[in-house]
Amino acid sequence: MISGFKKIDAFIAVVESGSFEGASIRLNITASAVSLRISSLEIELGVKLITRKRPCELTAAGAGIYRHALQLQEVKINMQKALAPFLCPPFNGC
Repeated sequence: MISGFKKIDAFIAVVESGSFEGASIRLNITASAVSLRISSLEIELGVKLITRKRPCELTAAGAGIYRHALQLQEVKINMQKALAPFLCPPFNGC
């Protein structure tokens, strides 16, 4: 995974699963790590993105950012596909 996208991936996972716990399962990290990534993203952007209740809800700012986050996720996937031919499989010795 390209590390610069971790916060965006966490944001999308919370939105799509409806909870930090669901996002943690999807991302195979702790709910605490998901929360830290979301909090860090909110600090960077200067806005609250998610209302922390059950189920989690997007704020108005979060709703506006969500579609852009999906576009960024698509860019990440395309970058990974473009890089794939140049990467050595683990333990291949290249």
